Amino acid sequence: MSKLSPGETVSESNVLEVSGFIEPSVIENWLKACLSGSFEQIQNIVQQIISDGYAAGQLLNQLHDTLIDNEHLDDPKKARIFEKLSIADKRLMDGASEYLQLMDVSCEIMKAEANLLN
Repeated sequence: MSKLSPGETVSESNVLEVSGFIEPSVIENWLKACLSGSFEQIQNIVQQIISDGYAAGQLLNQLHDTLIDNEHLDDPKKARIFEKLSIADKRLMDGASEYLQLMDVSCEIMKAEANLLN
C-alpha cells in the first residue's frame, strides 16, 4: 500500500512518476514534432513539456537513449545532435533556461531531418 494512494496498490506508473522518469510517449511526441519540420509544432510541444513540469535534464537524458537506437538518423547526424545535447546539458547545469535549451536541441533535430531529406 502507498501513503499517496491509501487502499490502492503501487503500480509501475506510480514508481516511475515518483522517480522522475518521463513516459516514453512524451519523448515520442517531442520527436515527432521535431521531425515534422514545423517550428510552431516544436514551440507547442516544448511549452507543453515545460508546463507539465518535466525536468529538461531528464528529458535530454531519455532523448539520448531513444536516439541511440533510432535507425532513421545516420551516425554523423546523431553525433551533431548529441553534441547539442551535451552543450544544452552543460548550460542547464549553469542555470540556463530550460525552454531555450529544449528549443535549441529541438531545432538541431529538425535541421538534421531537413538535411536528411535533401
